[in-house]
Amino acid sequence: MSALPAPDASKFPHPLPPSAVRTLPAGTILGRIYDAGGAHPARWHELRHFGPTGSRFDHHPDPVGHHPNHAVTYVTPQITVPPETAVQSLLLVCLSECFSDRGVIERGGVGAGGTGGTQPRFVLFATTREITLLDLIDSTWVTDVGGNDQINTGDRSLSRPWARAIHQAYPDVDGVFYRPRTIAQRPQLPEARAAALWERAEDALPVSPTADIELSSPGLTVTLESFAKTLGLGLA
Repeated sequence: MSALPAPDASKFPHPLPPSAVRTLPAGTILGRIYDAGGAHPARWHELRHFGPTGSRFDHHPDPVGHHPNHAVTYVTPQITVPPETAVQSLLLVCLSECFSDRGVIERGGVGAGGTGGTQPRFVLFATTREITLLDLIDSTWVTDVGGNDQINTGDRSLSRPWARAIHQAYPDVDGVFYRPRTIAQRPQLPEARAAALWERAEDALPVSPTADIELSSPGLTVTLESFAKTLGLGLA
C-alpha cells in the first residue's frame, strides 16, 4: 500500500456522517498503562500536554513543547472486537502498545542509586459520559477523504498531521478510534481497537479509577508471562 498522503481538509465532510462516528457509552471501561515514576511521572487520569511526541495521534502543534490547549491519552476500551465474539483483553492490547517497540515488557524498578526508576501501572476506569470518536478503522471515512489504512499502521509521523486536521475540523469529537499497529502486525492475534482521547474528553474521566495496579505486582506475574509469550516479548 502506498504511503499515507497529507490530509486535505477540504475533502472532510461537514457535518460528520453518523457512519463515521464511534460512540462509547457512559460507563465504558477503559484501560491504559502509565508510568508513575521515572523522569516524568504521570497520574492515572492525566492527559499529556507535552508534544508532539512519536505517538501516532498526537495533535499538538509544532514546535515540541508544553501546549496548554492540547492534550492526549491513549486508551483501550472494553468492547467486543471482530468477529464480535469476545471482549478484547485490555491488558494484552495495552502491553502490546506500550512495549512492542522496546521488545520487552518492563515491570519497573529503581534506577542508579536506588531512585528514579520507572513505575508502570495498569489502570482501569469507567467513563462518566458518552464519548464521541472519529472512526478510522471500521468506517470508510479515511478512504472517502483520500487517505488509507496507513493512518493506523504506517509511519506515525504521517498520521500526526491527520490528527491535527481532524481536531481542527471536528470540534465536537473527543478523539479518534483506531486499530493498534502492534496488534495488526500479529495476525495470530484477534483484531483490536484503541482510542486516542484529546483534551475534550477530560471531563469524561471519573474521580477515581476502578483498579490501579503496579505491573510489578506478584498477582500479575503469571498473566504477564503468558502475554509476553503471546506477544513475542521479553519480560524484565
